[in-house]
Amino acid sequence: MASASGTDLVLAGHRVRMTAEDASLLRDAVSVLVPPCAEEPVGAGEPGWQVDVSGVTAGLGELCEQGRPVLAWPDSGTRLSIVDAADGVVTLAARYRTDSPAALVEADLLRRRTRVLIPEGDPPSRRWADWVARAFFGTRLLADGWLLFHAAAVRITAGGRALLVLAGPQGGKSTLAHRACVELGAQLMADDLVLLRPGTGVPWVAGWPTRVCVPAELLDDAALAGLPGRLVIQTAASGRERRRVVLSPPEYQRLLGIGRAGPAELGGVLALIPAACSSPGQPARAGAMGRERLAAALAEAARVPAQRLRMLDLLGVAGRPAMAVPAALSPRAVRWDQVLAGVPAACLELADGSLLPQLPVWDLLEPYLPWLRGGGT
Repeated sequence: MASASGTDLVLAGHRVRMTAEDASLLRDAVSVLVPPCAEEPVGAGEPGWQVDVSGVTAGLGELCEQGRPVLAWPDSGTRLSIVDAADGVVTLAARYRTDSPAALVEADLLRRRTRVLIPEGDPPSRRWADWVARAFFGTRLLADGWLLFHAAAVRITAGGRALLVLAGPQGGKSTLAHRACVELGAQLMADDLVLLRPGTGVPWVAGWPTRVCVPAELLDDAALAGLPGRLVIQTAASGRERRRVVLSPPEYQRLLGIGRAGPAELGGVLALIPAACSSPGQPARAGAMGRERLAAALAEAARVPAQRLRMLDLLGVAGRPAMAVPAALSPRAVRWDQVLAGVPAACLELADGSLLPQLPVWDLLEPYLPWLRGGGT
């Protein structure tokens, strides 16, 4: 067994210490969380929480759920059953997928430490380590006033600022984010969930580490042939069949060679909007986005109650239950017309979203967001 090792993960002023006797368990968690987190050596600062991860060869038993509270996510099969709660320690039986054996998550609120025992031989169960760390960071960032959006974001190399991409479901966020990475040399921050910190100065953006979905038509045949078949799925959207490549953030970086980026200042906003009508020969039209229209797009993108609940610490596994952050649960109270006042915003109206992979989007956006190609603000 490898000797004990550890690292500190830091995001927006919050620090969690990750330790593991098996170095591969530590690497798995860090590869998901960095970025958006920065990695620092143990001892560089005092952590707000510590997560200790171990693998176990023997079964943990059935850890019976009968008669005990269960928190479940039906779409993924993830389940947390409260086994016991006494003396400041909450013990949970955790199944990452429906067919996963039970892992054990034990949160010691007094020592500010969570112990995670992972059954060997079940790759999905290894995600419990980063799951606990994400609960730590998610709850604290929302309590600090960060706002959560269903959006994509990339960090543009020229100037190092972030582009926030807004669109409805299947509206082209992932397509635009991937095209920016390939064609503009940008780095991916997120293609599904984005955190934004408004304030008196320039807003900051941080990507939240969820899966990455890339439309298959954006990849050449050689790239697709080199991917495991399980990563390519068939979906239906707006009455048409689509093939998408679904990757974890580390897989996106490793298999497709796309860089990832941590938090960055917001440089501008792009909203993808279905066109009410179109002119012959004009499949897309770009324009500046007014304050009221931007406010409406932000409010719509912030309607993500299921995603917000998923990232909050509902059971206190990392020391701060979700009820400690009531402001984060009330995005309706936000003055959306004031959140990004002064930030450049453009809209791209699309007559046919299926044409987005081929449209000359950067030429269309040049007059409104020139900094994307290294031009002025």
